[in-house]
Amino acid sequence: MPNLIEVGRTQSPYGVRGWIRVAPEEDGAVLSSTRAWWYQPLAGGDPVRLEVEGVKPHGEGLIAKWKGCESPEAAKGWKGRILVDRADFPDLPEGEWWACDLVGCRVLTPAGEELGVVRSLLSNGAQDILEVNPGSGKSLLIPVVPAYVLGVDAASKLITADWQRDWS
Repeated sequence: MPNLIEVGRTQSPYGVRGWIRVAPEEDGAVLSSTRAWWYQPLAGGDPVRLEVEGVKPHGEGLIAKWKGCESPEAAKGWKGRILVDRADFPDLPEGEWWACDLVGCRVLTPAGEELGVVRSLLSNGAQDILEVNPGSGKSLLIPVVPAYVLGVDAASKLITADWQRDWS
């Protein structure tokens, strides 16, 4: 069974041949690197595999065309989420991770004190921020910079951070 991750959302039709504007979740690298897309309506339901015929950069997003969407009228009916199997994500350089790989990681201090589990990855415009659920109390917000995030072992779901519980 595929491990489907949301990587974008459909928007409005583009042109007269069934192309659709797609807003990528991040920079669009995943959507641009694979044609193994899945679609899930905003109302929910089971995802369906798309036969992607084309993808092009357009402004700050992408435009895409898939089989079964042949007109602007048909494109209006495709309001939903675009998903990609995690196995189809492109490889990243050493020291970089996909946000979906960090969610669920345990966060420990260098002394081994558990700070909590990564709930999500946020951004303040300058850098990414780990939102860590400590189990009780408010979330810890740890900037993803070398001074604070000392190590990431995504395979073991473990992050080492130079942080204190009372710093947020």
